[in-house]
Amino acid sequence: MTVLKSGNISTLQPRDLLPGIDIYGQNEIYELAQDEQSRIQLLDRFLPNGGGYAQHNAIIKKRLHENQQKLVKTLGEVDELKAQIARLPKLNEQLQGFQALGIQEKLAKTPLFARERQIVEHTHEEIRHLRDGVASLQDNLPDLTFIGDKALEDLPNAALLIPARTILDKLRQSFECHLAELTTELANDEQQLEAKLTLWKQSLAQGEAEMENALRSLPVTAGKNGQEVGTAYQRLLQDIERIKPLETRVTNHEKLLESQQQERRNLLAELSDLRGQRTKSLQTAAKKLNRRLEGKLKVEVVADADRTPLKTFLLESKLEGVGEKRLSWIDERDTLSPSALAQAIRNGSVELQVNWGLTPLVADALERLPASRLMELEALELDHRIDIFLNVSHGQAEDVFRPLDKLSTGQQCTAILHMLLLESVDPLIMDQPEDNLDNAFIADRIVHELRAAKTSRQFLFATHNANIPVFGDAEWIGVFTAIENHGSLSFDAQGSIDVPVIRDQVANILEGGRDAFIQRKEKYEF
Repeated sequence: MTVLKSGNISTLQPRDLLPGIDIYGQNEIYELAQDEQSRIQLLDRFLPNGGGYAQHNAIIKKRLHENQQKLVKTLGEVDELKAQIARLPKLNEQLQGFQALGIQEKLAKTPLFARERQIVEHTHEEIRHLRDGVASLQDNLPDLTFIGDKALEDLPNAALLIPARTILDKLRQSFECHLAELTTELANDEQQLEAKLTLWKQSLAQGEAEMENALRSLPVTAGKNGQEVGTAYQRLLQDIERIKPLETRVTNHEKLLESQQQERRNLLAELSDLRGQRTKSLQTAAKKLNRRLEGKLKVEVVADADRTPLKTFLLESKLEGVGEKRLSWIDERDTLSPSALAQAIRNGSVELQVNWGLTPLVADALERLPASRLMELEALELDHRIDIFLNVSHGQAEDVFRPLDKLSTGQQCTAILHMLLLESVDPLIMDQPEDNLDNAFIADRIVHELRAAKTSRQFLFATHNANIPVFGDAEWIGVFTAIENHGSLSFDAQGSIDVPVIRDQVANILEGGRDAFIQRKEKYEF
């Protein structure tokens, strides 16, 4: 917490001032060693553009999601249109049956009236588009709050920004004037249109009345009286006239569909390139890290090694008859790409069985995945695995590197600390870094690296182990004491190790105190 000169508490966080600052509480180092994603983030520290990937990846995935929504909508519309068009042969067959009864001559105007209704409906639709356009334009007039007097207050170049506000204000007033004229013109023309269409409605009603009379004169057919037969005929003609124009709409929708599919292919290719670059950058960072920690630590990046996201995705898809055991093939494959799997599913069950070795049950279940889920699958990202190996030889003739999961808790924390202590422009703040560490590693590794890095980076440690500040050659030491359960740091209890009073207090904190160290000196001569 920071109290400002005004007496108010600052809302700034440490990372607002130092974006790259590292802050770790007690036991956080051990928790970091257990988490795969945290280890990947550690490697990000050694990338030239560490934060660029996440932002770019999020942007592409957002665009893919938007594209997916558009594609699903277009696919649904195309299917619906084709389903309607598929009815035409049957409807035309029924029409021929009616025509054989001689109904066509008496009800010749029925399809013409149906077309007239479509024209009038389309006219109303165009007017609605104009009305929506005017309303949208009204909603998008410039809002000058962002450049008002309060926003410009205290800005050094406020006077140079005022003309921008003047121009925006002029545009807003001009557009408001034009909008008022457009709104009035639209309202007047709508009234005129309704007056004209009233005459059409009267003529239509008269024509339909004449057809009603014609219907009554039709003979009884298949148990239906003439009016019922005529009504069925009219409904049939209306359906045919409604469906015929859909063939053109299908063509337009298919062009739109191809455009959206091409957009998706481009986005998937861009995402694949980005992820490939990310993998290459992480592997490069691992090599760089290995050179800097040669003889102490080895880091390997195993690309797409964690298949958990894929198994989770398929289990959440609730495939019929497919549980976790039937997904064992996911871990058994040497290489696996979700996008390649999605394409194989689109190609059908046979390819899944032949080229992927899946059982018919699993292949058939995957083939039934809906298009929306396949799109999610092809954009799915598998996690990398970061393997860390620590040299535990302790001065032996040959190096002995062990993987992180085969190390003790202290050794795991030591491995992570090796990475955290490398060069950075911002401070490293840690609470009790000695937790879970053994003294041998503190003396052999951690202290050595602290001494080497302290000239280019600031380290702030809260520790109960005086070996760290002493052998790490700390520039400043503050010895806290507890008074009524509150920490206290007096002026006399801070300074460098060269100050006698500080040296005495540090000696008292070291394991066993001053007497223990004197006895060690006499016994072991060091």
